[in-house]
Amino acid sequence: MQANRAVFSKNPASDASGSLLTASGSCRDSLSGLAKNASVSLNLIIRCGSGFCRYPFQERSSVVGREVPGSGIRVEEESRTRTVAPPLYRVLMHNDDYTTMEFVVEVLQTVFRKSATEANQIMLHIHHKGVGECGVFPYEIAETKVARVHSLARKTGYPLRCSLEEA
Repeated sequence: MQANRAVFSKNPASDASGSLLTASGSCRDSLSGLAKNASVSLNLIIRCGSGFCRYPFQERSSVVGREVPGSGIRVEEESRTRTVAPPLYRVLMHNDDYTTMEFVVEVLQTVFRKSATEANQIMLHIHHKGVGECGVFPYEIAETKVARVHSLARKTGYPLRCSLEEA
């Protein structure tokens, strides 16, 4: 019975550094999926409240080759770098006894871009339960929306409060 074996040799059509290998035998199929210096760039789309936010999602794969001393065999090592979406935070609006329901609906429509029906549902949830979720966003966007709500409330004289919570 003969054992399976693979033979590696430098490919004459490779670049000047001789970094490509040709495989023969049983390893050819396993090496066919390995891409040299492959790079994939995508956009990760996450639903943010009533809209969509895009975040860069990149995966880079690079192959670095080195030759084993005295054997003439070149070993390739693969490393990957990955960028993912930032963590998301929930924006919560709190009930109080002074802010009017109409003002809360107006804020939900202008700051969080909710429809009239959705804004009314969220406002009633806040009124009955004491707190309600306005949307889920990355930290910087959520922080900006909370600041806009507080600014609008202070300009009109209402003590409306919003807070952040990790989703």
